[in-house]
Amino acid sequence: MTFEIIALICAIGIEPAECMPGAGARVVEKIGEESSELGCMRQGELSSGGSIAKPRADEFEKILCLRKGKPT
Repeated sequence: MTFEIIALICAIGIEPAECMPGAGARVVEKIGEESSELGCMRQGELSSGGSIAKPRADEFEKILCLRKGKPT
């Protein structure tokens, strides 16, 4: 199973739980892949701030690990 590391940029005024791809995120950017959820979380933390888009003063960055493909 593969996990995608996704960086999101969202407005400060929304709840972090509402900052999701397709609903609330101004920017959605894939920044990597990992073969395990733990590796994804670790790499996501290391990659935080390394995305192309940078949050403005009224925004925040959120890192997600999303399962890619169908579960077995």
